[in-house]
Amino acid sequence: AWKNSVLADQWLASRRGKNPAQGEQSYSRAQAREIIQQLKSNRREFICGKNGIQITTEHDISDGRIRFPLPSNEEKIFPISIKNTSNESVTFVQYKCLRRMGIFSFHDECSVSASKTLLLSPGAVYDIEVRALTAFYGYFPVTLVFEFMKGNGETGDGFLIVRFISAVSNSKLAEDLAPTSKYVPYQRDLLKEVERIEVDGIPPIGSSSYELEREVPLGYFPPPLHLKDSISSGMFSKDKMKKNPTSQSNLLTSIIDFNRYNEKFHLLLHLEEKQMEIDIRKYDQKKQKMERHPRDKHLLILEVPGVAENRPSVLKGDHLFVSLSEESEAPEKVSYKGYVHGVELEKVRLGFSH
Repeated sequence: AWKNSVLADQWLASRRGKNPAQGEQSYSRAQAREIIQQLKSNRREFICGKNGIQITTEHDISDGRIRFPLPSNEEKIFPISIKNTSNESVTFVQYKCLRRMGIFSFHDECSVSASKTLLLSPGAVYDIEVRALTAFYGYFPVTLVFEFMKGNGETGDGFLIVRFISAVSNSKLAEDLAPTSKYVPYQRDLLKEVERIEVDGIPPIGSSSYELEREVPLGYFPPPLHLKDSISSGMFSKDKMKKNPTSQSNLLTSIIDFNRYNEKFHLLLHLEEKQMEIDIRKYDQKKQKMERHPRDKHLLILEVPGVAENRPSVLKGDHLFVSLSEESEAPEKVSYKGYVHGVELEKVRLGFSH
């Protein structure tokens, strides 16, 4: 038998019984669509301050974004400050949301609107109060557009400044499982080959016993030099492999053949090795300080945030390369090889050359 279930609409539920403040009226669909298109074509132009007008909050992060935590059923109140840092007056015309989000409400002392503008004298600061309240968990974004005109508004020379406000309401479990290290986006400079002069460090006592016994000696098979150029030129991308197939790309896409399987696996292993070189560099850290071990003065301690989350396992006997921050761009950078003598939660003990 069918059973009817009523699902709560969080957005509509949070809007019931709420009247938007005067400055909270949103744009029409056509107006919002036009502003969104302008944002897509030149986002930087809309988020930066203009004509001496600066918009700030205590929750600013970057690129015009304002983000703050919002515990469930706890109202959050904070001001958005608009300051005229220029030597001329600027007219504050109005502020509107591209699309209303029910958990937010905005209030200001003068109820600024298109029919009730406010003249901001040089040095003047005007606050807009933001209130946010929700009974649900989730991510709640709203785009707020501020409209201004130069002078007293009679010139008709107007400009916009946009802020992207978002509230994040997490459960206790989500907070407990949150990452402890900062997210670092992909960096193209990881593809740049590192040339360095290595200075060997001090391995832990008995580290030689960690090596596995070799029943069959393995030779050294470095990736061919031309493979790096092929990767850099995008030879193995889908588009290049379709438009300009080469012997290597054909080998990569071909089915496994008894007569050429060794060539294919050679190529796959070499590609994997080059990928590992890039992947391991995702965990590079810059401008880090190391402390001397309190008991063993020959060792240095390095903090490695997130070592238990997404980093490769660091074991006793492994090694890291460290260089001086001021020599990071030097053509012949000296890298000091530090052997891991122990791992303590998010810290590693390293042994370097004297």
